Amino acid sequence: MHVHSAFLRRVALISLPLLATGAPTLAAELAGGDGIEFEALGQAFRAAHCEGAETSDACNLDAIVRDHYARVTLGVFELCYPADLLAKSGPAKQFIEVMRAVLDLEARWLGIVGPGDDTERSAQKELESVRGWLSTVKPAQLARIRKSADKDLFTYLEAGADVVAAQERLLAYMLDPDALFLVPIRGEPARILLAPTRREFMELVGFAGQLEPELQAVYWHEDVVKWTQIWSGWTLVLALEYAPWGGTDPKFKTGLSMKEFDKTGLSEHVVQQATLTLLRHVFAREPTHFEQALATNITIDVCGQINTVDGEGAIGTSGARTLPYSRFVPGGNPNGGVLPARSAAPFNMVVINKWRKGKGDDWFAAALRKGQKTAAKRAAKDKSNPQRKDKTPHFQLDDPNVGKHLITAPFLSEFANEKQYPPTKFLNDYREFFRSYRSCFFHWLEVAGDPESPEASKAKFKQLVRGTVDVTEEDTFDNLVATIYGVPLSASDGSTDSLEWRFLAWLAASS
Repeated sequence: MHVHSAFLRRVALISLPLLATGAPTLAAELAGGDGIEFEALGQAFRAAHCEGAETSDACNLDAIVRDHYARVTLGVFELCYPADLLAKSGPAKQFIEVMRAVLDLEARWLGIVGPGDDTERSAQKELESVRGWLSTVKPAQLARIRKSADKDLFTYLEAGADVVAAQERLLAYMLDPDALFLVPIRGEPARILLAPTRREFMELVGFAGQLEPELQAVYWHEDVVKWTQIWSGWTLVLALEYAPWGGTDPKFKTGLSMKEFDKTGLSEHVVQQATLTLLRHVFAREPTHFEQALATNITIDVCGQINTVDGEGAIGTSGARTLPYSRFVPGGNPNGGVLPARSAAPFNMVVINKWRKGKGDDWFAAALRKGQKTAAKRAAKDKSNPQRKDKTPHFQLDDPNVGKHLITAPFLSEFANEKQYPPTKFLNDYREFFRSYRSCFFHWLEVAGDPESPEASKAKFKQLVRGTVDVTEEDTFDNLVATIYGVPLSASDGSTDSLEWRFLAWLAASS
């Protein structure tokens, strides 16, 4: 069987370590976690799950998942949920909701990366078969799985042979690089370990640091109390609660529901993080700005909106101060730097930012258009701004304590990376702006990037997603875009035709 050369190059990367999501990249700067008893948290997890093997090699994540977690492989994801908690209807309903969200994500993923042929249509039918089976599963059926010797859901619930065969065919398709091209490079499902409570999550953090002592400085950091995900090897550990607002619970017994402000909040969180998990399994790297936008937009497609807190997935003073600027925003700084902490505002004020208006139901177009019009008036008065006569490329950042700051395109491509960051005090608002901007731009690119027709736009966007596998430092994403679309991704200003300036003109003209 022929295997794509790009796929083989990615296989060579699988030895690269995957650090904590939302964690800093310079572990030497991160030793800390003072006051948090990570060792004790890890030992508590061992005591609850290893049954006398607390200090032996048998106390490993694979064995714990096998013996203590309900698990199911749906498409290309293996989802694992603490079996003991499923005795109650609330957690059981939550697990079912997570499973449904992941299947919806995979349907959208196949539509984006699939070849659009009979094999893809067959895979979508297999997925529908699995989704149909899941629709029959009731929370009460999961109540006794904790006592089952085999905690695989298909086995425990005695799923029909047709459903099991459909899942097997779907998995084979989603792992076949000749069929789908973008597939997990290890040839295995992407495992997500679900932590329904903050206590469960923090015990897993403690345990992960014990499993990988060389990464303790990453895992055992004081800001992890506010994160919602870490990686342990190739397994994503995903919290299903936010940290409580108004101070840290030292015993981690309380949390804030992800549905506190949006009924789809949990599904949004799961879809976004599962998409990023899949991309990490495909590319074996931190997600690029394009891939982050792809995860955002898939979440909007599946859930109708997105109002999550990106990256560290935390609340309030989220530990963003430890995260490099480049993780979230384009630009440069000769001295490097990390994001400042978020202001200590109530959670509803954190997620209700002007750039989030509509929560992405229009891919943030209205919020960006309003900001564009406001900034154009200010730019026109600034005689030092060489683009002051162009009404399209300007946006305004705000900080309630220090005032306003004008920013001007380009925000994409290598041109954006050459620009200086805004002043530090505006960086969090810049992060929110750029989150919305990249979402809207890449949605526009998918539906209107080719002026010929929406169908041509979708075909080129599919080509772009698939082509990212070949991107390297030498053969850049910008080069890929220019090859596919025939014009550059961006330019230094609007005097040169580029996709970004076409987008800005579209945004300004939209109603």
